Amino acid sequence: MPKYKSFGLPILSNLLLSLLTLLFLLIIGEIFLRAFNDKGKSTIDRRWFEKHVKLNSLGYRDKEYSLLKNKEKFRILVLGDSMTFGSGINLTKNTIPKRLEFYLNKNLKQPRFEVISQAFPGYNTDSQLYELYINGFSLQPDMVFLAYYHNDIPKSDYLKCDSREKELLVGKGKFKDLFRQTSLYKFINFRMNRLLEKLKMKPTMVDCINSNYSSFNWEMEKVYLDAIKMACRLRHIKLMIGTIPLMFNLNEEYPIGIVHSKLRDYCNLRGLECIDFLEMGLKGNNADNLILSKEDRHLNENGAEIVARSLYQTLEPLTAYSHLPTIHRAFSLRELLEENNISKEVDSAFDQIEEKKPGLMFQQPIGNKNNISQFKVKKVSNNFNFNRTSFNSLSKNKVFTNQLTLDNKGQFISNTFTTYDPNSKERIAIDKLEKRENKLLLKITRFQPDKQKVVRHIKYKLMGERQDNGTKYIYLEDEIPFVDPKTLFQRLLTIPGNFRVESVESNEQQILSSFLFFHHYNWVRFMDALFEELIKRNPDPMIL
Repeated sequence: MPKYKSFGLPILSNLLLSLLTLLFLLIIGEIFLRAFNDKGKSTIDRRWFEKHVKLNSLGYRDKEYSLLKNKEKFRILVLGDSMTFGSGINLTKNTIPKRLEFYLNKNLKQPRFEVISQAFPGYNTDSQLYELYINGFSLQPDMVFLAYYHNDIPKSDYLKCDSREKELLVGKGKFKDLFRQTSLYKFINFRMNRLLEKLKMKPTMVDCINSNYSSFNWEMEKVYLDAIKMACRLRHIKLMIGTIPLMFNLNEEYPIGIVHSKLRDYCNLRGLECIDFLEMGLKGNNADNLILSKEDRHLNENGAEIVARSLYQTLEPLTAYSHLPTIHRAFSLRELLEENNISKEVDSAFDQIEEKKPGLMFQQPIGNKNNISQFKVKKVSNNFNFNRTSFNSLSKNKVFTNQLTLDNKGQFISNTFTTYDPNSKERIAIDKLEKRENKLLLKITRFQPDKQKVVRHIKYKLMGERQDNGTKYIYLEDEIPFVDPKTLFQRLLTIPGNFRVESVESNEQQILSSFLFFHHYNWVRFMDALFEELIKRNPDPMIL
């Protein structure tokens, strides 16, 4: 018998020993990672959700609230995504909305603030807009706070930048699925992805964020933000936006400053109050102490605490008002937060206002002090009338008058804004907004030089509905559904399989109606960007 055959058993034994050694090392590695690397780490999966999350009847992580708001309460509705929802934070009371509520009521004899969370994992600004119209306004909020995170910008399928983690294992199978759940695989996969990024074989998340905010997506984002702003303004609801930073390099080397600058410029241009949590409380902190783990950069309880406390520091002046739920609609959010403003004087003297008695009058310089603001408050037929008149201090002529009527609970009834010609003292324009049932009627009157007047009527609905099949519709004006910019763009890039030449005319009418919708609301920049992006994508000539 040849001698080489005697080596068969040792070879098999060595191979088996090697496999057992490898298996032993894998098991030891798994145990080590679970014991040390995964220590204290929150795993956001279905089991965590079932164990720690309780949703109310509207589908949000909060307690039940009555749709009829107590007139003594000031309600803040919080929109957001998983960061604000508190993914990975086990107790609801430790999430951003509930910590804010705690701080606002902390030094009050009786709780006067209700902070209601409408945040949910995976929500973008478009979904937040829909939920606000469908459910949010029914809760009668006095203020809406939009907690903005970089990935809330609408995602377009055409954007080729994909920073998602690549899986080292491909294919399916019970063994592969099981191995993907191990700490060892996640550890190796995470580091391999970082290596691919260093080798420029895969774009980083920062690369894709910067690309996203330099693209057509930002023009779509502004449409969603504008729709939220318009509804809040017409309903006399305060709106504030807060930017939550990417929890990485919270210092001078912060990598996605473009997001913060875009939001800051948007707020300045639209006259909105905004807060940047990077600058307000997070800058200079070690991000690793404020997140769930290096693999999951959701805010932990410490991070949520800093954000909530920073927001409270901005809103703290609201706690000094005794009649905030009733009077806040007569003032801008900036006026309510300022130290020296008529709003403080009105609040202090508000109990003196009685039916059939002279109202209160206040006066202060505004702007460059060439104008003087005169403010009167009076109670008529159990309603409160707030009359603000701006005079030119030199000519004593009126610049504008604003007459706001609220019921005894502070709910909006009507508002009339009149502007005057500073020389002739004649009226230039009158905008009268009044609430009828669940709609807002706006009458726009413009006076021409020849004494003729042009009158236009707009009936706003500013509500939404969810059909049984899950389809959502929202309306800015009555009977005019909102045209979703993302849906429109995807539709223009794709010709349906049943598209025929004879249907061109009907499709042209639909597309024309969509363009007229955006033109009607002055979203001209969006339309320009839409055309530019369409040409870049080289769609079918029939679409063009």
